[in-house]
Parts: sequence; C-alpha cells; structure tokens
Amino acid sequence: PRSQILNAPKLSDQKKLWSMKLMSLLAPLVYLVNPGMVSLIGARMIQISFQHGVTQESAVALVSYGLTYISALNDIEEGYRWAKLALLIIDRFKAQSLYPK
Repeated sequence: PRSQILNAPKLSDQKKLWSMKLMSLLAPLVYLVNPGMVSLIGARMIQISFQHGVTQESAVALVSYGLTYISALNDIEEGYRWAKLALLIIDRFKAQSLYPK
C-alpha cells in the first residue's frame, strides 16, 4: 500500500481536490475537540488518495494515520513509517508549507 500511494497519479477531480483541502484544514481543529475523529478524517482522505489520486493534502492523511498507530495502537515504528511516507509526498509536490514548524 505504501508504494501504491507514493506512485499514484495526481488527483485531478476538482470536487475531490477541494474536499481534501477542506479536510486537511479541519483536521487540526477537530483534533482539539475530538481527537478520535481525526482518524476518521484521515481514513477518508487516504481512501480518496488510493481511489482517485494523491495531492499534497494526502500527506496530512498519512500523518493522521501514523498518529493513530502511535496513539491508539502504541506502534511507534509503524506510525513513523507513515510519517516518513508523508514527507515523501510533501517532497513530491514541493509543498514545503506542510513541513512541521
């Protein structure tokens, strides 16, 4: 699955692209109110990425997936792998604004 998302085509459907942008903006706010919901947002974003293509916002989904592995499953190594994949997506799209500050 990891190489599949890394090599996936770019998302071209404008409606899906805007939904990815919206979910990536909402995820940090949702985390403050209900951290468990971020996993659902991330899962939906990953689903869109696998089915329709990737965008820079796919990195947000991968990080939330990794966070779920770390916080809910206590699997730090697997969470780290997903975070590294997110960095590769950021590099692919030259989306330096998504790097942690």
